[in-house]
Amino acid sequence: MGDLPGGLWPAMYTPLTADGSPNPAMIEKLVELFVAQELDGIYLLGATGQGPGMTVDVRKQVAELTVKANDGRLPIVIHVGAIATADAIELAKHSADLGVEGVSSVPTIFFPTTIDVDFHHYHSIASATDLPFLPYYNAVSSGGFAVSTAEYIKRVLDIPNVVGMKLTSHDLYSFGLIHSIAKDRLLLYSGADELNCHATLSGAHGAIGTYYNVWGGPFKKMRQACIDGQFEASRDFMLTVQQVLDRVMASGRSYRFGRQAIQLLHGIDIGPGVSSHCSFGDDWEDAEVLSMCQQVEAAAGLLAVSNQTSF
Repeated sequence: MGDLPGGLWPAMYTPLTADGSPNPAMIEKLVELFVAQELDGIYLLGATGQGPGMTVDVRKQVAELTVKANDGRLPIVIHVGAIATADAIELAKHSADLGVEGVSSVPTIFFPTTIDVDFHHYHSIASATDLPFLPYYNAVSSGGFAVSTAEYIKRVLDIPNVVGMKLTSHDLYSFGLIHSIAKDRLLLYSGADELNCHATLSGAHGAIGTYYNVWGGPFKKMRQACIDGQFEASRDFMLTVQQVLDRVMASGRSYRFGRQAIQLLHGIDIGPGVSSHCSFGDDWEDAEVLSMCQQVEAAAGLLAVSNQTSF
């Protein structure tokens, strides 16, 4: 078991056909885009990839198609979280058979829970294989840890095969505190795209996010510029991104935006999706989507990046 690389990881959309089946051609095109942009890894079948809304068999198909398309070029971590712990274990074992670099899971889904139940769930999944394990905690939706940060991280570090944590949080104090407590024992991946630069300065080893599907290149450029000390330019890029993402996320039509943006910018159709948030509302005007994309691209154009290695 080894450490996972840092850098920029798209939480990959799952291209599907109209009947909800995996779309091999579009999966291949999306993976090729990530490779061409020299992104640092792929986080597969999380919330962005709609994994929890798919059957176990479909999730396995998506994993197999993505691993085949990738052909070992980028590390892959597969999210295996499910309502049934047995399903998550089955998916973790399947991931190990595919030879990916790691697995990840959210806490228990749907049923009322306690922190003890969540960590029982984590331990069961993580111990099912020898793969590096990343628990995924979304503090934005959950409201924060049920115990102190120090106690929570102590429990995380006791999970078998744990190497890091995907943490979606707007609380940079807690983010930095986790980094200072765990140090190099826990590789932190920020899940808040709108705070990429901020989380990098707070100790993030990498970033895993939805909008790196759309703007992987610009975000990677910004992250390296931040590391290189171009704080003013990085700040200006992030302020532009925050304005754009605020409009997108407040609309309730973020999936529609992502689908249209990827199609307009990269010629890839990820399909209609399977969950209600994918079908809600009307399509965006193409001109509005392109205008917001141009704002992000223009902000990225003001960054100058060295060839230094990311941390």
